[in-house]
Amino acid sequence: MKMLYPLPNSISKEAVRLLHVFNQEGQYTFEFPTFDNHGEWRSLFHDFESSLTEYNKSIIKKYNPDFKEYKIRSVPVLDIKPKNWRCREKLIVYLHGGGFIFGSAQSSLAHTVPLAHATGIRVVAINYTLAPIANWRKISDELVSVVQGLLDDEFELSNMLFLGDSAGGGLATSLALKLRDEKIGIPAGLVLISPWVDVSLSGDTVHTLKSADPRLDLTTMKVAANAYAKKCDWENPYVSPLFGDYSDDFPATLIQVGTKEILLSDSIILNQVLNSGGKYSVLEVYEGMWHNFQHNYDIPESVLAWNKVKLFVCQNLNIPCDTSEK
Repeated sequence: MKMLYPLPNSISKEAVRLLHVFNQEGQYTFEFPTFDNHGEWRSLFHDFESSLTEYNKSIIKKYNPDFKEYKIRSVPVLDIKPKNWRCREKLIVYLHGGGFIFGSAQSSLAHTVPLAHATGIRVVAINYTLAPIANWRKISDELVSVVQGLLDDEFELSNMLFLGDSAGGGLATSLALKLRDEKIGIPAGLVLISPWVDVSLSGDTVHTLKSADPRLDLTTMKVAANAYAKKCDWENPYVSPLFGDYSDDFPATLIQVGTKEILLSDSIILNQVLNSGGKYSVLEVYEGMWHNFQHNYDIPESVLAWNKVKLFVCQNLNIPCDTSEK
């Protein structure tokens, strides 16, 4: 069997074991329906969700958080309260990944539940409508509407931190831009995990690393980009926040990415753009890691990354940080 993904000596043995699994599985492939066939898209979505059911059960069993599903201004959310919930005026707003076409708050518990437990902070994960059933304009409006609903409930943006992974990282960034531009305000901080911030796919590593990433493939990304937005909108900063104006106020930002990622360029360029605009941005690049490696939350590289996220969250929400809590 041909080895798709090399096994570097520079990463943990736990990560190497996962790469062995990825080599056995091969690259993900999907057969996508036409964009107007919403029934088939919903079926594809449910298949994706079902594939993560057992993994998420293990997370719930380990951390045993409290869940509540409800709607904020007609948009479904999943409210996650850890057993050690504290600082009740503080809040993490989570935007899930999945290329705008997959994923949900329910299937992203490997991100939200350990984070809520580590920080003791409540997480509100938004179940925005997926593409192609919704386009970028509707999704953007839904996200702003949820934030406005939270503000109506007497939360303050200065007590909120936005966290997003992959496409959710792009959504978190564009949401912060839009809230600023509409004079609503900005959150206390942004955490972006493997963010997709350039839907036009113009970065160098989109091509140079297209065969290196076991968790992302270029064909799927091209379908997702077209499902999310028309080509003429790809450089709109609310679609691809890499093209945004960062000369005005913007929250402190932590960006995490791996060296195997198709989207490595997105993270590098966004960090450069933020720094050039005089904004506080930290880029952490993890050796030998694949797209969204933090989803495998218990390998050593992910434990380190989540500890860095925890510290950033505590610093920017101005809460004590218990470094002994994992």
